[in-house]
Amino acid sequence: MVTLHRASTILCVVGLMRVAVPGAAGVRADRERAGQCAALPKAEAVITVHGRLYGANGGGSGFRIWIVGTRRIVWLSPKIDPAVPDAIRNAFKPFDEEVYGDFDLVPLAPDRAGVMREVCFVSGEHLIVRDVRTGQSRTIMRHENR
Repeated sequence: MVTLHRASTILCVVGLMRVAVPGAAGVRADRERAGQCAALPKAEAVITVHGRLYGANGGGSGFRIWIVGTRRIVWLSPKIDPAVPDAIRNAFKPFDEEVYGDFDLVPLAPDRAGVMREVCFVSGEHLIVRDVRTGQSRTIMRHENR
């Protein structure tokens, strides 16, 4: 079984141009969001995973991340509103598009086989939007916070 920790070491090399988000405001927002996530009950240390963010029907925030190279799916907690930062949420159309990239997440539940793990979304980097119907891709942003 592959755990989230081990999955965070799986990398996917994508040879597309990166676009920078200007200014320190994005960095400040990420740090603030990281603090909000860390303050939630049962919060664990931040992990980074390469995955696919997409909209999904069901409870919670309606967003999930499939961790590339695994059979694991995590769900984004609605305990921090919005569940996905506006800069990312406004850059794609859930159900019509999905976002691939490196995501910083704060786990809010233990990693258990067969159970979707609740996580708090901190930030994303190397983000590429893919249209689910046409397969066309475009780069949307790169946070400068690492």
